[in-house]
Amino acid sequence: MQRQHGVTLVAPPCNSAPATKGDRLAKREFDLDFDADTATCPAGVVTADKGWRTLGGRQAPTFAWPRAACDACPLRKRCLTGRSRSKRLLLHPHERALRESREVWKQTATKRKYRRRGEFERLVGRMTRLGGRHAKAWGIAFARFQVHCIAAISNLGLLAAQLATGVPAKG
Repeated sequence: MQRQHGVTLVAPPCNSAPATKGDRLAKREFDLDFDADTATCPAGVVTADKGWRTLGGRQAPTFAWPRAACDACPLRKRCLTGRSRSKRLLLHPHERALRESREVWKQTATKRKYRRRGEFERLVGRMTRLGGRHAKAWGIAFARFQVHCIAAISNLGLLAAQLATGVPAKG
């Protein structure tokens, strides 16, 4: 959205990393340097061994640590699963954007903006219920006129509710 339309999307980021069982290490605990193409495990071992794997029709990066480093690691039991002898970290094709959006989401200003979104969604829903989904005639001019009429009806309804109760109406 940002790149194509100049719009900053305000929404909670998706959680692409599955939940870990017990005290297993999660993908988010591995530090990634996207500019240097390196990954650092929680034990501090850095790797630049980057490969690619097809995931859902897209190329996804993977990082691999040497077996010798994993053999000597104190976090081995928390990091490796099953019969794995060394760690391979499969990233989401858009891992950088996901991590950036999670960092932005931690800010209170972003969450405050997101809470305001509900007010507008109620208004859009109200206009849809009043007939805003389909134009009743042909032409852009009439469609615009129809939307303006629906907005006026919606606003008059909200104003009437506020005047009747003395309490501000919501959407």
